[in-house]
Amino acid sequence: MTNPSDEPRCPFVPPQTIPDRIVAPDNTILFVPDIDLFTNPPHFVKAGKTRDWWTPFFYNCLPIVFGNQHGFLMLATFDFVVRWNGDMSPAGVKIHLLEKEPNPNYIVLDSHFGHGILTVQSRYAFRTPKDVNLLVKEPPNYFVNGLTWMNAVIEADNLRRDFTFNIKITQPDLDIYVAKGTPLGCILPYPRYFLDRYHMEELKDPILRKEAQKTISYFGTERSDYDNGVPRRRYMEGIDIYNQKFGEHQKSLDMGEWWHSGKESESEKIDLSESAPRDSEGFKEGDPAEMSVNESPAGSADHTRNPDEIEKIVELKADATEKCVSLYLPPDFDKTLVPIKADKHHQWWEEDSKTKDHVRFYLPLTMAAGVGWYILSPATFTVEWSGDDADDAKIEIVEASSHAVIDNHSAHGSFTVQSGFIPRTKKPGDFLYVKGIADHYRLPYYLLEALIAAWWTTSAFELVCLISRPGRFTIEKGQPLAQMFVVNAEQALYDVSLKDGYPPPFSFHKEQ
Repeated sequence: MTNPSDEPRCPFVPPQTIPDRIVAPDNTILFVPDIDLFTNPPHFVKAGKTRDWWTPFFYNCLPIVFGNQHGFLMLATFDFVVRWNGDMSPAGVKIHLLEKEPNPNYIVLDSHFGHGILTVQSRYAFRTPKDVNLLVKEPPNYFVNGLTWMNAVIEADNLRRDFTFNIKITQPDLDIYVAKGTPLGCILPYPRYFLDRYHMEELKDPILRKEAQKTISYFGTERSDYDNGVPRRRYMEGIDIYNQKFGEHQKSLDMGEWWHSGKESESEKIDLSESAPRDSEGFKEGDPAEMSVNESPAGSADHTRNPDEIEKIVELKADATEKCVSLYLPPDFDKTLVPIKADKHHQWWEEDSKTKDHVRFYLPLTMAAGVGWYILSPATFTVEWSGDDADDAKIEIVEASSHAVIDNHSAHGSFTVQSGFIPRTKKPGDFLYVKGIADHYRLPYYLLEALIAAWWTTSAFELVCLISRPGRFTIEKGQPLAQMFVVNAEQALYDVSLKDGYPPPFSFHKEQ
């Protein structure tokens, strides 16, 4: 018997050819509603700094606050519950609205692909300036237990139709409640070929390596011997271990003022005196040992730096390669575990009978999966969590590399892995975007997303992972933990504008 899908199909031929005359202005994402009923959408917003589930501790970490702000969010317009029974057919996902569907309804929920995937249909096409893609991804640092977002890359300067947001349900037989206003997707502009121009290389110059490694060690000394667990906020204020100010320091993606959790006490303030003259590179003249440093926390002894312990200050980005991310590695870094190029294919796509020989040809998914590099686990370790929000996870390291640092200090029900390297870029405004691996399958944890100001940062960063369900699991040494790629600050300043109607000749219709 012939499968109907194997029979040849005649393409639809529109009665007229309508040229594409829409040109999106620079730094603009155009909304195009499919019909005029859906103009002025209330459910697309720019991602903000704060998160309801955060404690004040989180706001001391500038990279994850940057991550919060990155992109434009599509919000749920009603409350609903979704449940997957484990069946791989579309019928396996059930959607139940908890209130009357609003009129007009700006989103449509469906089980289109099967495999426990919830599809969210927006009423809009998006158009971007020439050579600018849209990265479709998870809402940054918003988490819903049981859901993980599928990533895609859309050539929105070329595509004259809508696309869908797709969310993978990770746990069968679980009623997942989604409240009105919950982010259901995120889009952000991404210039075509931007990442293609980058590669990674190790810093080879032995003198510069030694200077960079010494600076790294000073940060470690301050954190371990002087800070006593109290956030110092050097990164937030844009100064290095020598109290040198950084140029081009950005505290907010919307150019606003930094919001932090509390007022600085006198014992936490940093002396940023401008009395000493500066050279052409922005450094203070004189021995850096003579510059004042943070006072120690109240009640402990005051510490000063030994001049013999401080090397000459260097501008780390002076030697950086154009259009490249340079990684500064400490002497003990296991080079078999340096970041590797992201894989544009996932094994689970081929193991699933529905996606086998299909998904790997779907360009939006493969482009998102293959963007950037994977950060690898420095150890084999087990993680166990009770599921109680007040309990810490238990971490047991089974086999560790020389640079492995893994603990549970960041939050209850989480584990933290130190990256161990410092990334540097040449161009001011080139952030390193650190996020969960695109389209990974049923992970028991979520990665907090972060933006690293890689054109000036002088410290390594950490991967903070929130455990999504109680139980015990193992992460293997060398297993990819995160995905990273370069994003320029200019992209984050894109605005969104509305345009009535779809770009011709597109028309929206429902199947009868």
